[in-house]
Amino acid sequence: MPRPIDSIARELALQYLYCRDVWKGEDAGFPSFASDFPTARRASDRAGLIVSFILSNQPVVDEVISETADNWPIHRMSIICRNILRIGAAELIYRPNVPFKVVIDEAVELAKRYDADASGSFINGILDRLARRFRADEVGSDDSADADPS
Repeated sequence: MPRPIDSIARELALQYLYCRDVWKGEDAGFPSFASDFPTARRASDRAGLIVSFILSNQPVVDEVISETADNWPIHRMSIICRNILRIGAAELIYRPNVPFKVVIDEAVELAKRYDADASGSFINGILDRLARRFRADEVGSDDSADADPS
């Protein structure tokens, strides 16, 4: 079964953000990067949107991650981990049409695929706290739906 386009977009965004961090921001931009991945062409517009949300709002995104990750400044996180968190945080803040559970699940899957196993739990915890902060109504309604009716 083919992977959903949003999953491919998040992965492509992660790959670009990783390279951008390694290159210290010295790059030709996302469209040039995406053109090197012909199999991801169908996801490049969505990936570009995610990258745009992050780069346009990076100080805000990084600050909310740092505030939420007690005693873990963003510069101390692995490149992969901080960029997965950037993608998740940006989606929670700027893409309210994407359900918070999808954002968190996709981020954890990226962590399993690209980073250490333990980072999945870390990422889950941070994004869950961010979801409660930025999507309180959505999280609250989901919590009440999961509550034991007895």
